[in-house]
Amino acid sequence: MVIEPMYGWRCRIGRITPATALEGIEEWRRWSPPGVAIMPSLINTGLMTHKDMKKMMSNVDRAAEDVAQAQVDVVIQCCAPGTFTQGPGTDEKVIARLKKITGKPATTMHQATIDAMKALGMKRIAMSTAYRDDFNKDMQADLIRRGFKILSVVGLNTADPKTLPFIGPERPFRAMVEAARLAKGKGADGVIFAGGGMRSFEMINAAERETGLPVVTGGQAGFWRCLRLAGIDYNIESLGSLFTK
Repeated sequence: MVIEPMYGWRCRIGRITPATALEGIEEWRRWSPPGVAIMPSLINTGLMTHKDMKKMMSNVDRAAEDVAQAQVDVVIQCCAPGTFTQGPGTDEKVIARLKKITGKPATTMHQATIDAMKALGMKRIAMSTAYRDDFNKDMQADLIRRGFKILSVVGLNTADPKTLPFIGPERPFRAMVEAARLAKGKGADGVIFAGGGMRSFEMINAAERETGLPVVTGGQAGFWRCLRLAGIDYNIESLGSLFTK
């Protein structure tokens, strides 16, 4: 038996996360390198509506204060619709608040996804999500504003995030493959899946093999970005091309 000096001796990640996001939290714990600990602070999500996303984001400052008490090394706001549905510049504002409250490097899941796409050189995107059409349109508009071209969109039409922990990783896999199929012949250079409360980690390498393209998922991108912000350059081979960056 190996006894660690303390949990999180290498890095403590403060994860501000929807209370429904059990799958996302456990994926991060399962795939964490030695010495990395995950400290979640839960916020109520409600339903997948613009009104509930705005209400959820009103609790982010309180959650940041909570994780700061755990002496985290980096902090992330999870639930990408919490920022991309609230208009241009929201990610930057949230990140600035998180840094001010915690005194630590910070990101959002949506910004981490953008950073991951850029790290892999993605510009022409096959997009798949857990979301309904209204959220998909918001996300697509945000990505276009940031310079990406969206070649296809496949959404899993989730209305209630409480259903996400009961959905297996095969559904994100099928959504990614379908988005890549719809973008075939259009010069796609990457596939994304947004919906960090839905399991995807087991399927990332399989999706890259099936589509022949690099894959970015929200949960994977958030995890990658937090590790890199903490100075941990760790290649987790089962999590796709992104973890070689």
